[in-house]
Amino acid sequence: MPAYFDTSVVLSILVGDQFTRRACLWWEEHQDRVSSILLEAESVITLRRHHRQHQKTHGNRWLADRLSELRSMLEEIKLQNVDEEVVKILASEERLSGCRSLDALHLATILFLQAGSDEPLVVCTFDAEMAKLAGKIGLEVRP
Repeated sequence: MPAYFDTSVVLSILVGDQFTRRACLWWEEHQDRVSSILLEAESVITLRRHHRQHQKTHGNRWLADRLSELRSMLEEIKLQNVDEEVVKILASEERLSGCRSLDALHLATILFLQAGSDEPLVVCTFDAEMAKLAGKIGLEVRP
């Protein structure tokens, strides 16, 4: 079953938080991984911000190591561009206005990918609001 990986899951693996074990299990369980190109941008920005906030405890190599690990992870995910087709879905799905803009773009991307797939996509996310809305629009959500 293909799995859509939200940025929250990838960041959990990279940063190491209370969800890391579960995130790693999902990563191993789902070899057919997809996401939005937004994943890369959000991850880089968040890692840089996290490093700036924790520079004294993380040291100088932390950010370079995490960005390298991110690049490796991105090679294992099919990334969908936010293109005209995704924006059309965003514009036509009134239900997507119930969340933040980037989450709406992620969900529109999921709906686009789902429409082109023969099997259902599972959404892997730790973002409670995104998970709630994804469930409301009929998507299977982990956890």
